[in-house]
Amino acid sequence: MSKLLNILIGVILILAPILIVLNIPLFYNWGPAAIEFLKGGVVVCLMIVGIVFLILGITE
Repeated sequence: MSKLLNILIGVILILAPILIVLNIPLFYNWGPAAIEFLKGGVVVCLMIVGIVFLILGITE
């Protein structure tokens, strides 16, 4: 993939999960355990993938 595309995907994967968890009211109706899982595990995983894409984009 091109350098710019890797950086764009990386930024999207870092910002999108944070905005989704914080802004969609559907997530507020879930139980506390599901909210903690989403805020913790999924967000951190997607941010790590985003950081990898950023690193790949910068190093190419």
